[in-house]
Parts: sequence; structure tokens; C-alpha cells
Amino acid sequence: MFARAAFWAATLAVVVVAARSALVEPIPLRWAIACGVAWVSLFFGLWRHTNLGAFVDVTSHVAPSGVAITIDGLPGASALAKIRAYCTKEDVPLVFFVTGVEVASRPADLRALAAEGHEIGLYVSRGLTASALDERAALAAVTGAPVPWVRVGAWGTPALDRALARADVAAIGWSVGAQGLRSPERIGARVRERAAPGGIVALDGPSCGAAVIAAVCDALAAERLVARALADGAARSEDEGG
Repeated sequence: MFARAAFWAATLAVVVVAARSALVEPIPLRWAIACGVAWVSLFFGLWRHTNLGAFVDVTSHVAPSGVAITIDGLPGASALAKIRAYCTKEDVPLVFFVTGVEVASRPADLRALAAEGHEIGLYVSRGLTASALDERAALAAVTGAPVPWVRVGAWGTPALDRALARADVAAIGWSVGAQGLRSPERIGARVRERAAPGGIVALDGPSCGAAVIAAVCDALAAERLVARALADGAARSEDEGG
């Protein structure tokens, strides 16, 4: 990914500057400090923002057919009931990324979502170590299906990336981030502006409601796109790659 290439290019540049200073002539102190600060800022920025894919391989696009609508965390019980009703009526598949706390506290909601055809993955708020994936077993026991997707909120590390590869689990990012927006109108405008075939929309669960899902679907329709299941996109990608 571009972010990973940028990080290693910056690291190489720092090494070259350090070698030159040691072997040829020291660079001015202010430039040395500036280089160090820039590298540290880049490192922590890329580490913090997992969706950039610098240290964890993140899938931010699926096959070029439709758009996946993903939700980080479960909406409240009343909002979720209205979302389910809307999705059933309009035949809209959603992808929910839920925390371990939600797995333990709302298993009935998760079973209902799975029974209605919605996909459920694990939300990892901080992927510092491989133990961040431990809740997958509990989620699989509730839904009765393996957990092929996770979303890493922040601090993705190479150790987590290796654990994902061993478990054959994909880290799902997004191409349209609307987690910081609240009003359906603003979310719809963001989706209309940035959505493209094969994209992934990310929404904030606690503030999500049926009006938000409707606004996203209307925005997709305006761009001649439709909501697709994440698994459908992954299957299409494998078919096209094979």
C-alpha cells in the first residue's frame, strides 16, 4: 500500500541522512531535529490510523459491483429494530462490526441480524497485539458462523497483521468514512461525493438509524450503485482473480 511504501521511504531517507552525517559531514542540528520529528510524526500517524494500511493489510475496496455498508458498533435497541425493518423491506444487506462487550450483552440482537442475512464481524478498538482477536470465538458461538472480518479502530501492529494472516481473517477498512457525521443529510452527501463501485461505507453504530441507512441507499441509487454484501464482493474478487 502507498502508506507502507511512504513509511519505508521515509525510514530509508532518515538512514541515509544519518549515514551521511556520520561518514561525510554532520547536517545542521535544526535539520536533524526536523528530520527526527517528521519521522516520529509519520510513524505515529500511520500507526494510529489503521485504515491507511501501513502496518496491517486493510481491505478498503471489494469487487467492482455495488458498495458495502458497514456499521461500527450496534445502534440502540429501538434504532436497530427500525433499521432491521427498513433493510428487510428494501432488501438491504449490512455489515455490523461489534465489540466483545456487545457480543456478551446483546447476543439475541446478533442472532437476529445473522438470521436476516446481515454480516457480522468483530470490532477491535485497539489492535496492539494478537490477543485483540480473542473475541472471535465468542462471536462465532453466538452467530453460529465463522468470523471472517474484523475492523481495527486504531493502533494496528505487524503482530496483529501476522495473526490475521494465520487465522485467515480480513481486516476491513473503508473508502467512505462517515463515522464522524450524525445527520442523514450530511452522511448522504458524503456518500454521494465519495462512493464508487467496489467501495466500503463506514458508519457509526451508536448514532445510526433507519434514516441514515435510507440516506445512504438514496445516495448510492443517485450514483447508480446498490448495497452489496461484503461476502458477495469478496467472492466476486476471488472469481475475477482466478
